[in-house]
Amino acid sequence: MGRTRTIPQGWVVTGHNEGKYNFGSTGDAKHNEKRSAFIKSKTDAADGFGTLTQGIRAVKYRGKKVTLSAWLKTEDVDGWAGIWLRVDGDASANVGPLEFENMYERPVKGDTDWNKYEITLPVAEHAHAIVFGFMLCGSGKSYCTEFNLSTGDGQINDINDGDYNYFVPAYINDEAMNLDFELD
Repeated sequence: MGRTRTIPQGWVVTGHNEGKYNFGSTGDAKHNEKRSAFIKSKTDAADGFGTLTQGIRAVKYRGKKVTLSAWLKTEDVDGWAGIWLRVDGDASANVGPLEFENMYERPVKGDTDWNKYEITLPVAEHAHAIVFGFMLCGSGKSYCTEFNLSTGDGQINDINDGDYNYFVPAYINDEAMNLDFELD
């Protein structure tokens, strides 16, 4: 049996009423021998949503389309679950989300086995961050693993971002990390 861990390294908890959910990583629900992260409602009638979130600086992706993919599995989801991707502008200039997709129009419900899902969004030349994760809205349990963030051409070039003279929230990393939840 796999060991259950607390919030996975590199990830943060966000949401609306996120206190009504448990979050962690586990070896009990693996895909391709990779651990998964989970979000589980604390009650059968949870309202709001919980999400495990990670963000990265957008500089390497500017002017490209970015695809987020991940494997998702659900148990007893009364509401919906899905992966999500957001491209943010400069928060210090009150430029919020530039692009957003959360699978609301193609929700995962009930009991499902592992399935791969993808979201593709354009990254504007003035984008500052790419934020992504998975979410559970309502009650049940969702698992997710093997996140991948790539460009359509598969090439991510090293681009010098110059001075970081804009506001970057604390959860924004230079690079994506722990996408298969193997790190403690």
